[in-house]
Amino acid sequence: FPGGADSSKLVGSGESWVRWDDRAFRVSVGREDAMTRTTYRYTVDEIAGVAAGFRTFAAEQYLVRGATLSRGARRIAARAVENGGYEECEPVSDGLSALEAELPVGRELPAPHDGSWYVELDGSRRRLRIGRWVA
Repeated sequence: FPGGADSSKLVGSGESWVRWDDRAFRVSVGREDAMTRTTYRYTVDEIAGVAAGFRTFAAEQYLVRGATLSRGARRIAARAVENGGYEECEPVSDGLSALEAELPVGRELPAPHDGSWYVELDGSRRRLRIGRWVA
C-alpha cells in the first residue's frame, strides 16, 4: 500500500503506508529519535483535619515575627501598617533596604500574593507587600 497488495510485513526501513481499521497511516521505519521522559511524583500529606487547623498551619509556615527585624526595618513595616502603605522614592532609605533584605525569601507568600509577607507587628498580623515602580 499504496499501489500494492495488502501485506502482513513492513518494509525494513524508510517510509511505508499501513491500512489499519479502515484508516491509512504513514509509518517511518528504521529512523531513530531521541526522547526524554520526565516523571513527576506527587505526595499528599494531611496537615489538618479541619479548615481552622489548616489556617493555623499556613499562618505559622509563613509568619514573620516583627521582633526578628532590625529597628530600621521594623520602623518601615510599622509605618506601612499605620498608614495603610508606605512609599519612598529612589534612592531608598537604609530602613527600607534593611526591610527588603531581612524578609526571608522562603517565607514569601505564594501566588497570587507574590512580593508579600505575613508579618506580626505589636500583636497585629498583616500582609506586607513590597512593590517597586519607576516613574
